[in-house]
Amino acid sequence: MSVSEDEIKEKLATFLEKNSYSEILTGEDGTIFIASPWGDKTIGLVVPKETEKQDSLFDSLNVCTLPEKYSAIYHRDTKQLEVIWTAYRLNSASAETAEREFEFLFDGNTHKCWFGGASQRLMNIASCAEPVSNSTATNYRNLMSFIILQRLGDDEDNHHGGRALSTPRSFYIELGELDWEEIDSLVSHLNAYMSYYDTKTPQVLIHEPIIKDFAARDRYLHGDFPSKISGREIDINALTYWREATLSSNEIVTFLTCYRIIEYLAFHFIEAQTRSRIKKVLSSPHALSKIDTTMRSVVEALSAKNATEDIPKAQNLVSETIDMELLWAEIQRHKDYFCKPTNFDGGYAVKNLITDKDTCDTFSNNGVRNTLDRLRGIRNALSHGQDQQTRSVIRPTAHNRRLIRPWLNLIEIIAGEAMLNSEVV
Repeated sequence: MSVSEDEIKEKLATFLEKNSYSEILTGEDGTIFIASPWGDKTIGLVVPKETEKQDSLFDSLNVCTLPEKYSAIYHRDTKQLEVIWTAYRLNSASAETAEREFEFLFDGNTHKCWFGGASQRLMNIASCAEPVSNSTATNYRNLMSFIILQRLGDDEDNHHGGRALSTPRSFYIELGELDWEEIDSLVSHLNAYMSYYDTKTPQVLIHEPIIKDFAARDRYLHGDFPSKISGREIDINALTYWREATLSSNEIVTFLTCYRIIEYLAFHFIEAQTRSRIKKVLSSPHALSKIDTTMRSVVEALSAKNATEDIPKAQNLVSETIDMELLWAEIQRHKDYFCKPTNFDGGYAVKNLITDKDTCDTFSNNGVRNTLDRLRGIRNALSHGQDQQTRSVIRPTAHNRRLIRPWLNLIEIIAGEAMLNSEVV
């Protein structure tokens, strides 16, 4: 039976009220579908043409909330969160979990938790689900194995892509009278306790809200890719750190690895400068004939090294290796951002790097010191238990990974310039 878009909106009025990020749309081929279930643009729910299947889908959706943060459905009538797990055949480690049930006592409430077969409501929803764009971190809300299972004919082999399909399974949590803020806290703590007691336990995936990111730095640092590159040997440790930094997809990991490059090269940079000065003195043709002068020059070189110890090693390295115009060009791309403090989840705040009136010339006066001061503070808040002065932290959240991007752009440039332009080998 054919129904119109308006009729579907009327039949799904309760669902649309409780899931305001979803909408009813009609495709170019006339197919009516529910766009952005879970607020997820990578997946859609196609409205079946058969009346019985329509009714099953509508009845299921109208009593459920599809939470943006979770690959799950929330049954409003039973107040249960059904976390979508898998329809693939379980391996031995997962099989141990399949029949697990336990009680989780938290914040004055007792929550029954168990693994079990997927609900009919979830199966009704999964039977209509279709990927509509490339997969993201939400992985189509874990529905692909459910979708594949329901598309197989009765006479087809129960395999797909080399993996066997089996009983669709979910993880259930009885929530009681909790609001969503309390649910978020419960789930985060439940994940921690489950993984503490079982290192192979499935965890409830938490999808942070999608926020527009700050742009990564320009692809080409010097305008284009050079037709000829004059390479030289690079310190093997710096080379290995750089490879890890450029291959990581996690902004926080990349930031910390780039800082390690600077820290490592800075320590050896002073040593290399000192060795170079002493080598120059000792290589002089008259070094042995004027032994007093030679010894005095060696002592002066060592004294200069000791004096430099009072200046942050990283500042000395970066001052010698950075092209300030490259750094300033990147700062200009996010000028408004760097003119204001950066306030991270966890309480740590970074002071503004520049003012609106700054130019490359004015920034160059104290730019290296100020930039490294901010980068060092971020590193400390990320890698230490907390910043020692403010007792605040930078949590590893999606919001913070977004916020750190402009600072990451700067430290990538600084680390790359230090690696290629220092004399540490």
